[in-house]
Amino acid sequence: DNGNNGRGYGGGCITLNFVDMFQNMDGTPAIYADWIAKNGNVAKINEDPFRGRDPRLYESVMINGDHFRGRAAEMWIGGLERGSAEANRAITGFCSRKFIWDYNDDTYMNRPLNYAYLRMPEIYLTYAEALNELGRTDEALYWLNLVRQRVGIADMTEELLVANQGNKNLPKYEGLQGNPLLREEILDERARELFFEE
Repeated sequence: DNGNNGRGYGGGCITLNFVDMFQNMDGTPAIYADWIAKNGNVAKINEDPFRGRDPRLYESVMINGDHFRGRAAEMWIGGLERGSAEANRAITGFCSRKFIWDYNDDTYMNRPLNYAYLRMPEIYLTYAEALNELGRTDEALYWLNLVRQRVGIADMTEELLVANQGNKNLPKYEGLQGNPLLREEILDERARELFFEE
Protein backbone atom coordinates (compact mmCIF):
# COMPACT_ATOMS: atom_id res chain seq x y z
CA ASP A 1 0.00 0.00 0.00
CA ASN A 2 1.17 3.55 -0.64
CA GLY A 3 2.31 4.99 2.68
CA ASN A 4 1.45 8.49 1.49
CA ASN A 5 -2.25 7.67 1.88
CA GLY A 6 -1.86 8.03 5.65
CA ARG A 7 -1.26 11.77 5.41
CA GLY A 8 -4.99 12.43 5.28
CA TYR A 9 -5.91 10.42 8.36
CA GLY A 10 -4.60 12.47 11.23
CA GLY A 11 -0.91 11.59 10.92
CA GLY A 12 0.01 15.21 10.28
CA CYS A 13 -2.65 16.98 12.34
CA ILE A 14 -1.34 19.70 14.60
CA THR A 15 -2.99 20.79 17.83
CA LEU A 16 -3.88 24.35 18.76
CA ASN A 17 -1.72 23.94 21.88
CA PHE A 18 1.29 23.43 19.62
CA VAL A 19 0.39 26.39 17.39
CA ASP A 20 0.03 28.59 20.48
CA MET A 21 3.65 27.80 21.42
CA PHE A 22 4.74 30.08 18.55
CA GLN A 23 5.03 33.50 20.12
CA ASN A 24 4.53 36.92 18.57
CA MET A 25 7.65 38.40 17.00
CA ASP A 26 8.20 40.57 20.08
CA GLY A 27 8.37 37.38 22.20
CA THR A 28 5.01 37.88 23.90
CA PRO A 29 2.55 34.99 24.11
CA ALA A 30 0.22 34.47 21.13
CA ILE A 31 -2.82 32.70 22.53
CA TYR A 32 -5.74 31.92 20.23
CA ALA A 33 -8.33 32.18 23.01
CA ASP A 34 -7.08 35.68 23.87
CA TRP A 35 -7.42 36.77 20.23
CA ILE A 36 -10.97 35.40 20.05
CA ALA A 37 -11.93 37.20 23.29
CA LYS A 38 -10.67 40.48 21.83
CA ASN A 39 -11.77 40.11 18.18
CA GLY A 40 -14.62 37.61 18.09
CA ASN A 41 -14.61 34.38 16.14
CA VAL A 42 -14.71 35.80 12.61
CA ALA A 43 -11.37 36.35 10.92
CA LYS A 44 -10.11 37.16 7.45
CA ILE A 45 -7.38 35.22 5.71
CA ASN A 46 -4.83 38.03 6.19
CA GLU A 47 -6.17 39.29 9.50
CA ASP A 48 -6.35 36.34 11.85
CA PRO A 49 -4.92 35.06 15.13
CA PHE A 50 -2.10 33.21 13.39
CA ARG A 51 -0.39 36.17 11.68
CA GLY A 52 2.70 37.99 12.92
CA ARG A 53 4.13 35.06 14.83
CA ASP A 54 7.49 33.34 15.03
CA PRO A 55 8.35 32.49 11.38
CA ARG A 56 8.93 28.85 12.31
CA LEU A 57 5.15 28.49 12.64
CA TYR A 58 4.80 29.01 8.88
CA GLU A 59 7.70 26.65 8.14
CA SER A 60 6.21 23.92 10.33
CA VAL A 61 2.42 24.19 10.22
CA MET A 62 0.01 24.92 7.40
CA ILE A 63 -2.48 27.57 8.45
CA ASN A 64 -5.28 29.41 6.66
CA GLY A 65 -3.93 31.59 3.91
CA ASP A 66 -0.53 29.90 3.55
CA HIS A 67 0.84 29.75 0.04
CA PHE A 68 -0.05 26.25 -1.11
CA ARG A 69 -0.21 24.85 -4.64
CA GLY A 70 -0.13 28.35 -6.10
CA ARG A 71 -3.04 29.66 -3.99
CA ALA A 72 -4.08 30.36 -0.40
CA ALA A 73 -4.55 27.27 1.77
CA GLU A 74 -8.13 26.70 2.93
CA MET A 75 -8.00 24.95 6.31
CA TRP A 76 -11.61 25.55 7.37
CA ILE A 77 -14.50 23.08 7.14
CA GLY A 78 -15.54 23.15 3.49
CA GLY A 79 -12.14 24.50 2.42
CA LEU A 80 -10.01 22.71 -0.16
CA GLU A 81 -7.56 21.28 2.38
CA ARG A 82 -10.00 20.44 5.16
CA GLY A 83 -12.98 19.22 3.17
CA SER A 84 -16.30 18.37 4.80
CA ALA A 85 -16.90 18.19 8.54
CA GLU A 86 -16.84 14.39 8.24
CA ALA A 87 -13.48 14.30 6.44
CA ASN A 88 -10.36 13.20 8.31
CA ARG A 89 -7.99 15.63 6.61
CA ALA A 90 -6.68 18.57 8.65
CA ILE A 91 -9.33 17.81 11.24
CA THR A 92 -7.78 20.24 13.73
CA GLY A 93 -7.68 23.06 11.19
CA PHE A 94 -3.92 22.66 10.84
CA CYS A 95 -1.58 20.13 9.30
CA SER A 96 2.14 19.57 9.14
CA ARG A 97 4.04 21.58 6.57
CA LYS A 98 7.69 20.99 7.44
CA PHE A 99 9.39 18.78 4.82
CA ILE A 100 6.08 18.27 2.99
CA TRP A 101 5.87 21.40 0.79
CA ASP A 102 2.98 21.18 -1.69
CA TYR A 103 1.89 17.51 -1.55
CA ASN A 104 2.59 17.05 -5.23
CA ASP A 105 4.56 14.52 -7.24
CA ASP A 106 7.47 16.94 -7.77
CA THR A 107 8.04 17.81 -4.13
CA TYR A 108 6.45 15.09 -2.01
CA MET A 109 5.17 11.86 -3.49
CA ASN A 110 7.66 9.03 -3.83
CA ARG A 111 10.68 11.30 -3.31
CA PRO A 112 13.56 10.91 -0.87
CA LEU A 113 13.68 13.49 1.88
CA ASN A 114 16.96 14.97 3.01
CA TYR A 115 17.22 16.45 6.48
CA ALA A 116 19.95 16.98 9.05
CA TYR A 117 20.35 14.38 11.77
CA LEU A 118 21.80 17.02 14.09
CA ARG A 119 21.71 20.79 13.78
CA MET A 120 23.51 23.49 15.75
CA PRO A 121 20.27 24.72 17.39
CA GLU A 122 19.89 21.30 19.04
CA ILE A 123 23.38 21.60 20.49
CA TYR A 124 22.72 25.17 21.64
CA LEU A 125 19.46 24.18 23.33
CA THR A 126 21.00 21.14 25.02
CA TYR A 127 23.78 23.38 26.35
CA ALA A 128 21.22 25.97 27.51
CA GLU A 129 19.34 23.22 29.40
CA ALA A 130 22.51 22.12 31.17
CA LEU A 131 23.49 25.70 32.06
CA ASN A 132 20.03 26.36 33.48
CA GLU A 133 20.24 23.31 35.75
CA LEU A 134 23.63 24.56 36.98
CA GLY A 135 22.04 27.87 37.95
CA ARG A 136 23.84 29.80 35.18
CA THR A 137 20.67 31.52 33.94
CA ASP A 138 22.30 34.39 32.03
CA GLU A 139 24.49 31.99 30.05
CA ALA A 140 21.51 29.71 29.38
CA LEU A 141 19.54 32.67 28.05
CA TYR A 142 22.45 33.57 25.75
CA TRP A 143 22.40 30.15 24.04
CA LEU A 144 18.60 30.05 23.90
CA ASN A 145 18.62 33.49 22.27
CA LEU A 146 21.13 32.41 19.62
CA VAL A 147 18.45 30.03 18.35
CA ARG A 148 15.75 32.71 18.48
CA GLN A 149 17.95 35.27 16.70
CA ARG A 150 18.20 32.99 13.66
CA VAL A 151 14.51 33.64 12.91
CA GLY A 152 14.44 37.26 14.08
CA ILE A 153 12.24 36.80 17.14
CA ALA A 154 12.93 38.93 20.21
CA ASP A 155 15.44 37.69 22.77
CA MET A 156 13.98 35.90 25.75
CA THR A 157 14.23 37.93 28.94
CA GLU A 158 13.22 37.31 32.54
CA GLU A 159 10.11 39.44 31.92
CA LEU A 160 9.15 37.40 28.82
CA LEU A 161 9.77 34.16 30.73
CA VAL A 162 7.14 35.22 33.25
CA ALA A 163 4.74 36.32 30.47
CA ASN A 164 5.11 33.04 28.56
CA GLN A 165 5.49 30.48 31.34
CA GLY A 166 4.43 32.15 34.59
CA ASN A 167 0.73 31.29 34.45
CA LYS A 168 1.24 27.62 33.54
CA ASN A 169 1.06 24.70 35.92
CA LEU A 170 4.61 23.51 35.31
CA PRO A 171 5.73 19.98 36.07
CA LYS A 172 8.02 19.47 39.03
CA TYR A 173 11.14 17.47 38.25
CA GLU A 174 12.69 15.87 41.32
CA GLY A 175 16.37 16.64 41.67
CA LEU A 176 16.51 19.48 39.12
CA GLN A 177 17.67 22.82 40.50
CA GLY A 178 17.32 25.19 37.54
CA ASN A 179 14.84 27.97 36.88
CA PRO A 180 11.57 26.14 36.09
CA LEU A 181 10.30 28.93 33.81
CA LEU A 182 13.49 28.87 31.75
CA ARG A 183 13.46 25.06 31.69
CA GLU A 184 9.96 25.05 30.20
CA GLU A 185 10.83 27.80 27.71
CA ILE A 186 13.84 25.84 26.50
CA LEU A 187 11.62 22.77 26.03
CA ASP A 188 9.11 24.90 24.10
CA GLU A 189 11.93 26.33 22.01
CA ARG A 190 13.09 22.82 21.21
CA ALA A 191 9.55 21.96 20.05
CA ARG A 192 9.37 25.06 17.84
CA GLU A 193 12.83 24.70 16.35
CA LEU A 194 13.05 20.92 15.93
CA PHE A 195 9.44 20.02 15.10
CA PHE A 196 9.12 16.96 12.83
CA GLU A 197 12.89 16.39 12.81
CA GLU A 198 12.80 12.79 14.03
